[in-house]
Amino acid sequence: PTSNGGYSESQTKYDASTLRSFHTLVESRSASSTNFEDEAKLGTTADLFTPYGTGNGHISRNIRLSLSMIDLVEPYVKVLGVDGFDIRDDVIPLMPRTEHNCRRTKVMKIPEKSRRNGNVTIAWTVGGSFTVDSTAIMYGKWSDLDLGGFFDCMSQPTKEELDVYFDNLQQAKNGPMAIESTVRFSEPRSGITRWHKNVPYPPPDSEFLTPSEAVFEVDLDLSRFKQ
Repeated sequence: PTSNGGYSESQTKYDASTLRSFHTLVESRSASSTNFEDEAKLGTTADLFTPYGTGNGHISRNIRLSLSMIDLVEPYVKVLGVDGFDIRDDVIPLMPRTEHNCRRTKVMKIPEKSRRNGNVTIAWTVGGSFTVDSTAIMYGKWSDLDLGGFFDCMSQPTKEELDVYFDNLQQAKNGPMAIESTVRFSEPRSGITRWHKNVPYPPPDSEFLTPSEAVFEVDLDLSRFKQ
């Protein structure tokens, strides 16, 4: 980090006992003010998500602030597309998820002949953060991913759980080389999210004024899993 004169990245690592609250100071007009000029500065719903939109004002700015604070509570991943097929409902607010229900609700069948260069292309984005230090796709068969029950379609496994998982996988597959052929990771990617101060906003005359998501994309060779 370069803010506040710069400091070590180790100071950005936190545990469950820190960052339990987030404070912001919002200054706006007095509630008792009847000045119509002040009311004109409150803003409207027009171009709500764009700082320089035609409806920008005190209220619309504070709505963006509130939404960013809600989104930044916890990092999350959202799949955007598979082989050119758009998926816009991977994460639905308030939609209940039950254990292992993604095996039923998140299944796609992709014709082998439609695959680009024989691979499957996955596109995804990362939310709940300003900066994405590293993100990758972990892929394998459900029968191999099930060891330990850490992949339940509901929560992100912790590093400790992943360490236990790979120990279990190594024992089940009789060696580290067997793991390499069973479960793999794509090349890690990094970037910034729509909340980052350096994210490029669309030009004012653009049809879509919402900052674009950071989209990551990889081609996965799934030929080893063919049955």
